[in-house]
Amino acid sequence: MRTKTIGILVVVGALLAGVSVPAAQAQNYAQNPTIKPINGKTKAKKKVSIATITCGSGNCSVSSSSASVRADGKTFKASLVPVGSITSGQSATAKVKLSKKARSAVREAGKGKLKWSLGVTSTNGRSASASGKRKLKG
Repeated sequence: MRTKTIGILVVVGALLAGVSVPAAQAQNYAQNPTIKPINGKTKAKKKVSIATITCGSGNCSVSSSSASVRADGKTFKASLVPVGSITSGQSATAKVKLSKKARSAVREAGKGKLKWSLGVTSTNGRSASASGKRKLKG
């Protein structure tokens, strides 16, 4: 409710000052990128979705990432599938590629755990980071 009131005051103030409404709205603050983790169990496929990245303002790109799979008491590295550049206001799904050894270990054990961390940076200097775990089934 408060943000609507502030927005209305900006528009009214702009009209009284003789400034056009789009020029008044252009002074809004830059928005941070957001990372929303995808939860729940999933099958140990070649590529596993881990999060949805939404870019607020400016173009965004993945600045840092790490992922590992643990199954049968062993740890295997996993790699992030390149997301590319995300334009302002758009979303993209971040995925991790599991190695053949990791997939076979999860199948043999019947279960496993994927642990990941992700960092996103925008061209306007804003950034976001998130980490999470996702259960894998064989």
